[in-house]
Amino acid sequence: RLVSEYLYFWLDKSKRTPNSFHLEVQIEINKFNECLKNRPFRHCCFTNDHSQRLRLALGIYICYVRDWAEVFEENFLAVTTNEYHTEPLVTLQKIYRHIGLPERSLDGLLDF
Repeated sequence: RLVSEYLYFWLDKSKRTPNSFHLEVQIEINKFNECLKNRPFRHCCFTNDHSQRLRLALGIYICYVRDWAEVFEENFLAVTTNEYHTEPLVTLQKIYRHIGLPERSLDGLLDF
């Protein structure tokens, strides 16, 4: 998650290097760990620190998954990116079944 944040959303694109990425990640991890010293985990995930250059908490999916699972209970379906990329049609059928859409052929759906 941090890699895509860095590559696509980091403001200073002219200074992107592996070393600058490493430094930025270290800075954000240190900020997050400092937050954890004084605040609960959930607070540190959801607090929008405007000094963040990389949004570390966006990639800590468990913060959000716990809330979603609590609200949606059995109506919650988790699909990984790997699952979708490995078997997109099977995964789409699984999603269709989960949300109650009728079974249908997905032939040609990914032809773009």
